[in-house]
Amino acid sequence: MQTAVVDYFLEAHRKARFEHHVLKENVLEQVAEAFGLVPSPETVDRLRVIIWDWLRREDIEETQCLLGECQRPVPWHLFLQILDAMKQRCDQSGSFVPTVAFFKSFGLEGTVYEGGKKTKGGYSLPRQFIELVASAGLVGVVALAGWRASEFGFSYSDIQRNRNMDKLDQYAFPHRYQVDWYVYKTSGRVRQLREVTFSAVAIAERLGRMHGSDGDRPCLYGTFNRKIPSQSEESVLKAVSGLWPHYVQHYAGFELIDNWESWQNLAQVEASGDLLTMDQYREKERLLVSRSADEWNELSIDGNLREAYRRTREEWPQLAFFFRKSVGDKKDWVNQYRNGTLRPDWRALLDAHLSDDTRDWLSSLSEVECRSGETSKTIHSEVLGEALYPSPHAFRHMWAEAIYRRFDGDAGWMIRSQFKHISRTMWLAYIRDKDNRAGHQLVKIRVINSLVHNYIKNHGEGYAGEMNKLLRRLLRQTRVQSQEQQMELAEQLANIEVENIKANPWGYCLLMRRTRYRARCVEEGEPMRHNASPELCLGCVHNLMQTTNVEWMLFQIASHVEILNNPVVPDIFKQPSFELVRNVTRHVRTLNARHEALPELESVLTSYKLRAA
Repeated sequence: MQTAVVDYFLEAHRKARFEHHVLKENVLEQVAEAFGLVPSPETVDRLRVIIWDWLRREDIEETQCLLGECQRPVPWHLFLQILDAMKQRCDQSGSFVPTVAFFKSFGLEGTVYEGGKKTKGGYSLPRQFIELVASAGLVGVVALAGWRASEFGFSYSDIQRNRNMDKLDQYAFPHRYQVDWYVYKTSGRVRQLREVTFSAVAIAERLGRMHGSDGDRPCLYGTFNRKIPSQSEESVLKAVSGLWPHYVQHYAGFELIDNWESWQNLAQVEASGDLLTMDQYREKERLLVSRSADEWNELSIDGNLREAYRRTREEWPQLAFFFRKSVGDKKDWVNQYRNGTLRPDWRALLDAHLSDDTRDWLSSLSEVECRSGETSKTIHSEVLGEALYPSPHAFRHMWAEAIYRRFDGDAGWMIRSQFKHISRTMWLAYIRDKDNRAGHQLVKIRVINSLVHNYIKNHGEGYAGEMNKLLRRLLRQTRVQSQEQQMELAEQLANIEVENIKANPWGYCLLMRRTRYRARCVEEGEPMRHNASPELCLGCVHNLMQTTNVEWMLFQIASHVEILNNPVVPDIFKQPSFELVRNVTRHVRTLNARHEALPELESVLTSYKLRAA
């Protein structure tokens, strides 16, 4: 029996490992080069979709069609040859069977075999690991969708796939995906089609396989012993809150800080002339496995990461108490606290966070009142205070902010890569929901504030566009020196000067109150920002570009460069292409005067001007 289970696992792992490997960013870049394609972000995204669809459907006709529509047609035999070679290399890399050490590297505690049943020590290590991965997948979809907790009970068959007709990103993502499901709060029992990203669909498919979902059963979570399987709220809440302890203790960025601080402590011991103990020596050897001594000494920790680390670790005791169910040690905890019999660490926590007035109020309550849910809720709320904690509702606000920041160079890779292809349909569906309007306004102000603050902090380096000129003039006229002054100016601009913000692949539109009439999209005195396009925006006073917008713009003007180079096209039809290429060239030169594309762009522009003279 054990041999059969191990064999089944190894076969499943081989397939999953190959899929994981072939869809990685750096591997797809190598695949693009092997196909003779430029490994741009758009090409990498396109190949990921093509390969993923082929592994799922093995639809030869569709795959050949998509390969033929690449910037350079990819021969069918070459596609199969490259995939087969990669599969063979993966299969030859050896088998993998998880060990106790593997499970415990994720912070899990327990033993390997417990018959799959919950014991006093908790579930077995494999079971804990599976639940951890399943929770991470569900939380990933919650973050990528920005929906309410009650709206995730759909099956994989409820996801519809259609051809992407949006020219803005149809090359990178040939398909659009929509979930045919209920939005209970606004539409009751009437199904709605709502768009989701490719990444969300890929996670949903994997979760469906993990949970053994089929037919009309939910694909994002297990439904064993569920009376109403499609009710998703409990599963979502459990996953979102249940994953937080692992994030606090084992997030890679936080572990890096832990290790860096350990290295600093060891360095201080050695600098003092003391010998390392045996445990300290083993710790140093462990650290040197991942980085050399020079790398540890020169390591710089991002300020935002430090602040996130400090806050999550400091606030964790409050959240750990809040998440703990009122059973076992915490049963009748309010009365225990009042009587002085509560666990010492919890008693100290409550002493630190409850006001004198609250403690006096507790003393006046009867035992029955102390056991009421309202009393418990009141105390929990005060203990939490301003502590940050995860919730599906918080993810909805984060989703909105991520949409604004998806083309921002100061945003993290995850936001840029996962949200850059959010469609206008998805965004409009969010802001039309009246429940989101107040939160959306706050998010908008926060994003404008952050964007302007980063601009001031970086002294305008890495920015271009007409808005860049305006902000530079403003900074020259304003004496901004201290951090407090920077924050004050950013807040003033965000709340007073900037009326609205819109994120585009070619840069931000920061609509200023005093210059709104000069917007290039204006019609009858009103800016029509839904008509935004590179042709309109790049010369507009409200456009602010960043370095991260450059590659998208170069990709988009490739066809315009071809038009300018084509002697058959009459010059009169080349004028719009000339204006666009000239604007892009000007902005690229501002952002990176040594960009490799500049010589070709300048040559094309010069040739056109000579012919038109």
